[in-house]
Amino acid sequence: NKLLTLPKEIGNLTHLTELILEKNHISKLPKEIGNLHQLIMLIILQMNKLTLLPKELGNLINLTKININFNVIEKIPKEIGQLKKLVELNLNSNRLIELPNEIGNLINLKVLMCDYNQLNRLPLEIGNLIHLKKLFLYQNRLSELPAEIGNLSKLIELTLFINYINELPKEIRSLTSLTILNMSYIHLKKLPKEIGCLINLKELDISYNQLTELPNDVGNLTNLNTLLINNNGLTKLPSEIGNLTNLKKLDITYNELIELPREIGNMINLNEIYLHNNALSKLPKEMGNLTNLKRLSLRVNIKLTELPKEMGNLM
Repeated sequence: NKLLTLPKEIGNLTHLTELILEKNHISKLPKEIGNLHQLIMLIILQMNKLTLLPKELGNLINLTKININFNVIEKIPKEIGQLKKLVELNLNSNRLIELPNEIGNLINLKVLMCDYNQLNRLPLEIGNLIHLKKLFLYQNRLSELPAEIGNLSKLIELTLFINYINELPKEIRSLTSLTILNMSYIHLKKLPKEIGCLINLKELDISYNQLTELPNDVGNLTNLNTLLINNNGLTKLPSEIGNLTNLKKLDITYNELIELPREIGNMINLNEIYLHNNALSKLPKEMGNLTNLKRLSLRVNIKLTELPKEMGNLM
């Protein structure tokens, strides 16, 4: 459709429960939209041109889902904090610089999506979202995470991909429900030992950062099945990495590894290991234990001239 505006009479549809205005050219919502007290779903996305939301949005107290991605919204009204029944809030692909403190009033929120914005900080009140399960902050301008992030004990997925967070708060140790953590391209300089408390992690992506070492505590992540640490400055791996016996995919490419710990042979469930573009001169004979290996990449390790004979077991 090519709707440019909504008539104020839309406020007369007081029994409306869903309003979906996808792929239009709407730039403004009438304040009368606040009369739709029965509305439980509001979707205004893709090709619309909303720059702001009316404060009357706060009157829609039965809303459980809002999706306003792919607009040009620069600010979320504080009245959004009145939507206590909200379960999912999608703010992806807008021009948000910050979230209102009142976002912390959305105590039933389970999914918060803020990808592709310009957020430079998170309000401390985000720690009030104790039922949050998924938090997406992909491609923003965040330079830090508040300590209150540690209150999100039910969080199972956290995506920070492409930000400027060079240090993590120690409170991250409390996110013990996390199963997926993506911290790729965030300029991270050090992985804190508290990462070892995230014992339910299954996928960890810390690729494309500035890491020169991994803490021994990474060996506590025994439920990991995917570990991506490529494109860093690692010169060695801790021997405790051998504790990751459930790991199926390991990518350590584009680092500065000189050798691998022999404990890597304990990772008997590995299907894929990518080691290319390092400085390896030899491989431990224990790699012959990796009998489930299906993919092994070693290219551009110019000092590596031979493989241990034990790797002949990988058939």
